[in-house]
Amino acid sequence: MIDDALERSERTEERWCVAELLRIKGDLARLEGAAIRIAEDHYLQALEWARRQEALSWKLRAATSLADPCHQTAERGAGRAPVFRLRPGR
Repeated sequence: MIDDALERSERTEERWCVAELLRIKGDLARLEGAAIRIAEDHYLQALEWARRQEALSWKLRAATSLADPCHQTAERGAGRAPVFRLRPGR
């Protein structure tokens, strides 16, 4: 369903929700037991889209999702950096 929504947004050039769709895709990957790296890739893509759109709330949501799996691994500090770069101009 998420892939369909992403495809539709690309086809219709209505990309205002791509960041959130990618974040949700990362959440679903985690719930389905995919490797953390797969979910992280989706979160990083979501962050990039949110940055391009200057959508601060979606940047925060994507960064929060990105930081969460880091608490479950030995990479505890790895998830903190994106959150600190949320302010405009960083």
